[in-house]
Amino acid sequence: MKPRDEQPIVGFSTHLPHPADVLEDLFDTLAIDLDDLVQPPARPFQQWDLWRQDDNGVRALVVSFTGRAKAEAALEQFEALGHKQAYWLEPATGAGA
Repeated sequence: MKPRDEQPIVGFSTHLPHPADVLEDLFDTLAIDLDDLVQPPARPFQQWDLWRQDDNGVRALVVSFTGRAKAEAALEQFEALGHKQAYWLEPATGAGA
């Protein structure tokens, strides 16, 4: 048993430079996006657009997400449909919305 005055050693390191980046990474890991929050953080997270290109080369925005994890899950669902269309994610720029 440790004496009471001895402090436990806890190490935590992260390659992410800003606390908001850590929070964003946690949200992605837990598949939480801004639409799930009652009060979103002050710094907005990267938003993601799910795009489709049909066999004629026509590209169209399918849907936008406020979190990467849900965007990736939707991408997997569309790809699993087995259609000829190609699907991919891009960071949202606001141009397609």
